[in-house]
Amino acid sequence: MADENDAATTASGAPTAPRGMWIVGVGLLVWNLIGLAAFYMQSTMDLTLLAQSDPVTARELAAMPQWAWWVYGTATISGVAAAIALLLKRRVAFWLFVLSLLCIVIQFSRSLLMTDLVADKGLSVAIFPLVIAAIGGFQLWWTRVCDGQGQLR
Repeated sequence: MADENDAATTASGAPTAPRGMWIVGVGLLVWNLIGLAAFYMQSTMDLTLLAQSDPVTARELAAMPQWAWWVYGTATISGVAAAIALLLKRRVAFWLFVLSLLCIVIQFSRSLLMTDLVADKGLSVAIFPLVIAAIGGFQLWWTRVCDGQGQLR
């Protein structure tokens, strides 16, 4: 009896993706859409209103250079595009995830190493960026696994 995760084929003989690929792929798409929503909200928020509850973050966002906003946007948009490409079983997903992870590293390196954010808020502000980078690494690994199984074209 075949394992439920074994690749099946369509009537034309093309491989269909195992259920696990779809589950992880949809999860990665949702994760990246949340990142895109966070980018949109942070880039359009009223910093005066934010400063009332979190003046440190408001100050850092106000001081963020334009190039860093472009890097942040590129990270989120390429992540969404990569997740869609993965669901469409395209190898380009890997390179889009590489671009996303590279931008993640640049963005958080700037935020954590070139600002007063850690000094003002403590080392705990690095936890979520590390989680984001780890998920970015997982996305690369997962895409390679899918490609190694012959699921991508």
